[in-house]
This record gives sequence, structure tokens and C-alpha cells, in this order.
Amino acid sequence: MQTLFFPDQPALVWLEVFEIAIIIVLMAGSRIGNFHLKWIDYNFLSERIRSAFFIGIICMTCGKKEDLPPMTPLRTPNDWMALAFETIVSSGRPVYCVREADFEPLKKFFTSACINRRLEHYEEETEKARLRYHSLAVSGEILFTFTLFLAVAHALGMGHWERLFNADLPLVMAFLTITLPAFGAALSAIRVQGEYNRNSDRYSHIVRHLTAIKTEMKNISGMSELCALVKEVNEMKFREVHDWKIIFRYTNIEGV
Repeated sequence: MQTLFFPDQPALVWLEVFEIAIIIVLMAGSRIGNFHLKWIDYNFLSERIRSAFFIGIICMTCGKKEDLPPMTPLRTPNDWMALAFETIVSSGRPVYCVREADFEPLKKFFTSACINRRLEHYEEETEKARLRYHSLAVSGEILFTFTLFLAVAHALGMGHWERLFNADLPLVMAFLTITLPAFGAALSAIRVQGEYNRNSDRYSHIVRHLTAIKTEMKNISGMSELCALVKEVNEMKFREVHDWKIIFRYTNIEGV
């Protein structure tokens, strides 16, 4: 833009210098701080504590899911999340387990607090991910299509003498032809790196699984069946967060 429209103001190039410097600082900070891995670790730990709370209500012990198979890429000795979770669970004293609880109130509680809320959350996330993926895909296609029309018009000599907003129209067309593909590529990178399509499919699968569990919950009549369904929800959530850990373990922010 500075070269085409403001050739007498080279100081504007400093805006690009500042932009590149900010990008480098953000990339370096992300790598040094490992913020992606830390975020997923905190989420993993919070979900394990949440599951332990629900499982503890029915007087069961939250299994050590951190004891993953030997070949898993996430099996590391003295993992801080496993140690923190074991400490939190071992410090609790489930004294309420000596009390008898009615089955129907427990059934309603788990259906409402453990299943319905997660079902609403994943339904909302499914729609968000799907909408973002399609919005970014359509926006990128529109930008590239518009660029194609501009390039054809420019090649055919259309608008070579008109002026637009006190600027030569050929310069405007050249500027858009050069910059719009960069914007389109950026949108494509955001769409791919955001894993929106993958997340939408994954969340849809979780919604179907939770819906099936909710249907089963209506027909159970004993504590043993309730415990089995709660354990199934816990296992499903663990696998979902574990999948996130694998993705973030091998995903880095790259400049090119």
C-alpha cells in the first residue's frame, strides 16, 4: 500500500516492521512458555477432578486413568498432573458414603448435572466449530474468486484510465490482486490450524454417545446400573481430553 499509494511516505513501512516484531515475540513466547501444553494440562486436571467429584458421590474410587499403556506418547514419569490428582483425591475423606441415599434423587441429579449440562455444552461447541469452519472456507473462496475477476479485468485492460477515491483504478486493482490472496491464505491457515472440522465431527460423536447414555439412564432401576453409566461418562470424557493432549503434544506454532 505504501509503495503504490504513498511513495513519498516511506515511514509507513515501520508499521510492517512493528507487525513482524510482534509476531516474532508472540511465537517465541509461545514456544518458551509452552502455553498450549499448559492450557491442555490444566483442562485435563480440571476434568479429572470434575469426574472424581461425580464418582465420589456414588462412593466409588476414581481410577488412575493416568496409568496409560506403555507405548503412549503421553506416558512420562512423575507427570505433575498425575501427582496433583492423586494428592487431591487421597486428601479427601468421603465420610458421606456411610449414609444411604435414595436411588431416584441420585438418578435425577446425575442426569441433570453430569449428562444434560455436558450434552448442552457439546451441542453448542459442535455448532460453533461447524459454523466457523464453513464461514472461513466460504470467505476464502470468495476472496480468491474476487481476485480472479480482478486479475482477468486487469489483464483485459479494463479500468486502466478511471480514478477511484483520487487514486488510479489500475493501482487499486493491482493492490487488491496482490493482497487478497494473502488474506485468503491466512483464512485457510486459521481454518486448518483451528481444527474446526475435526472438532465438529468429534463433538458430534460425543453428543451421540451422551444422548445414548441419557436414554439408558431413563430405563435403569438400580445403583449398579447407575454406577456403570457414570463410569462410562467418565471414560468418554477422559478419552476426549487425552486426544487433546496428543494433538497439542505434537502441534507447534510455526512461522512458515
